Amino acid sequence: MTLGQTLGNREVPLIPKSHAMLWLVINVFTGGLGNVGAGLEGNHKDTVIIGVIQFLITWVFCWTFVLFFVGWIWALWWSFLIVQASEGNPTAPGPLTQTTKPAPVAADGTAYYTTAPAMSTV
Repeated sequence: MTLGQTLGNREVPLIPKSHAMLWLVINVFTGGLGNVGAGLEGNHKDTVIIGVIQFLITWVFCWTFVLFFVGWIWALWWSFLIVQASEGNPTAPGPLTQTTKPAPVAADGTAYYTTAPAMSTV
């Protein structure tokens, strides 16, 4: 997967819900570092890169009011996607039960969850 595909498909790591909530709270205060942590925990390098970019946009350009909020809101939105992915799967990526489905696996073997809406083939 390329970074562009990850962004387009909104692919986020599968991590336990409690951890996803913690990383979201960290993102409220650091704008991107929570996503770096979630990406490291979920072994999802694209989320780590995205978190670094969000952090840089938020804090390196904090003197420009607009870019600060663009980076910060993007970081919060990405964290929200991670929390959404963990909904109903509070122990991800633990053992599967009857009520859970296997996570899609990328070519490099890492599990991910896509939040992108299904595309119509009309």
